[in-house]
Order: sequence, then C-alpha cells, then structure tokens
Amino acid sequence: MARRFSRAEKEKWQAPPELPTKRPPVRIPANDNAELIEANRLTIIGRLTNPQVQKPTRAVTDFMAQVWNLEGRIEGRALGLDKFQVKFETEHDLIQVLEKGPYHYKRWMLLLQRWEPTVSEEFPSIISFNVKIHGIPYTIGRRYHPHNRRDW
Repeated sequence: MARRFSRAEKEKWQAPPELPTKRPPVRIPANDNAELIEANRLTIIGRLTNPQVQKPTRAVTDFMAQVWNLEGRIEGRALGLDKFQVKFETEHDLIQVLEKGPYHYKRWMLLLQRWEPTVSEEFPSIISFNVKIHGIPYTIGRRYHPHNRRDW
C-alpha cells in the first residue's frame, strides 16, 4: 500500500510563524500648548472653494492684504492644497476683516474663520452673509428679526 503524505510534506498547510512579542505602549508626555495657543490667537484660517483656479500661494494673502488695507501688517502662508493662514498684529484688524466679509478671490468665495485649537479637516466650513431686504414694513421686520431693529 502507498504511503500517505502529511500536510507539511504536501505543503498544503504550514504552521504560522511565531509572532514577535508585543511592545509595551509608548507613553506620550503631557504637553503644554498654552504658548502655541497664544501665538495663534490672532490668526484666521482660510479655505479656497475652487483650489484648481485659486492656487493657495502667496498671491492669495498678498491680494487679500490689499483688499483689507493691511499691507505690511499681516503674515500669510499656504497650509496645503486648499487652505491658508493669515496672522494679524492686532485683534481690531482681525475682527474688522471677519465682520466685513464675505470675500472672494478669482471670482470664487473664500471661507474665513478664526483659528481654534482643535481643527478638523472640514475647518473652515462656514461663510457668513449679511442680507439686507428693502421695502419690508417695520412691524413685519421686527416680528421676524427682533434683535436687529435698526436695519428695518
């Protein structure tokens, strides 16, 4: 009678190699980010709505400095494919820029938002608009928007 071959001899099944022993978890030391948060307190992050047309280069921040009348008082840099950062010297300039928005560059909107310590991939994702409607009677305007009566 013919001899039977084992699985190992047929090379159909081989014992798995021994796994290396697990390393202990790496301890990450506590980090004080207070200095970094303070350094970026006067910063806004901008996102381009069409990065194929609006390349995030120095030209974006140079153009926006002219629009904002802040030439020489801001620093800007690109942060990847569709984001850029603008650092202001004063809180007043930063607030003034955010209040006067929205802005556009090369006929496409820019999303501008104040920097926050926890930033997601979608940040910034909001464009604020001010809408002014003419011809609405005062009583109707007050009923729908009681906090802003001076605009009606």
